[in-house]
Amino acid sequence: MLGFVLMGAMISCSEVDEDSIMDKWPELNDAVCDSLLVEAGSNLFSLASDTTKVDAMPLGKLFGIETWSSTTKKKEYVFCIKLTATDGKHPIYNDRISAYYRGSYILGTEFDGNFEGYVATDTDFDGTKKLPAIYDTPATFTIVSTANMWLINGWIAALQYMREGERWLLFVPCRSGYGVKSSSSTILDNSTLFFDIILDKILD
Repeated sequence: MLGFVLMGAMISCSEVDEDSIMDKWPELNDAVCDSLLVEAGSNLFSLASDTTKVDAMPLGKLFGIETWSSTTKKKEYVFCIKLTATDGKHPIYNDRISAYYRGSYILGTEFDGNFEGYVATDTDFDGTKKLPAIYDTPATFTIVSTANMWLINGWIAALQYMREGERWLLFVPCRSGYGVKSSSSTILDNSTLFFDIILDKILD
């Protein structure tokens, strides 16, 4: 289970003096990604994998989906854990969807989100708790569109394997997120990002 990976990351981070944590930020984030790759083991799926392979992954089991950040030298993955499973439809790349999410850094600090609930580093992975409330508003967007260039490769890859109504945790290394040099003015450079995401609906 992933708990020990996150615990190890938190222990490593806690051993770093707060004044120098940013000096160690790339190494800390790389260590988390290395742990995720080891934990995923052989549960790594290519860009062209049949969705049935991902559908067959049990709840609570870590796996990786290759992203468009892969190069000829190295494959890049978004690491995923399914919290719930449904028989809903899979979206395709040009579908417009609505989604709830919360995003945090490896230390658990939240940087964005549109519902009250889990942060991605919580160790209680019961996806039936802390669901979006009636006052929460989902984000809506087309998965691949020039109108939403902010959508990161890790999201684009994972969303197309999710089913409508499912809730996943995503662990996005920086190269499948906002980069070693962040393309976002609000996201730290070289950051592994954790997301708790619910694919709410595929919209007309």
